[in-house]
Amino acid sequence: MDSNNIEYMNDGSINLNLDVKLYSRDAILNTTYRFTHKCYINLQKYEEKTALIVFSQKNENNRDIELLVKEFLNELIDQQLRVDINNETKDIRKMIISEAFAPLENINESEK
Repeated sequence: MDSNNIEYMNDGSINLNLDVKLYSRDAILNTTYRFTHKCYINLQKYEEKTALIVFSQKNENNRDIELLVKEFLNELIDQQLRVDINNETKDIRKMIISEAFAPLENINESEK
């Protein structure tokens, strides 16, 4: 990721600008949720081209906030892959679920 996307603030927080053409809204929100126990995260804007996320430490004993941002970026790739796979396989999953529950429909109709 280009270093222009990470901005170090005077208060110790880090601003992360993400390209929303690379990462979906779902992937960003899923990743953000997974990091709420590690640091404060504020999704400040989600626009047509970019999303701005602000990271700050919960307390002075927190891990290095820069390391957390790097971990966030790795997790974001994982979450985006999950979203992509989910989108690619949703029709197959629907078919499997409908076939799996088809016997229940047959039972309900035989009781009538």
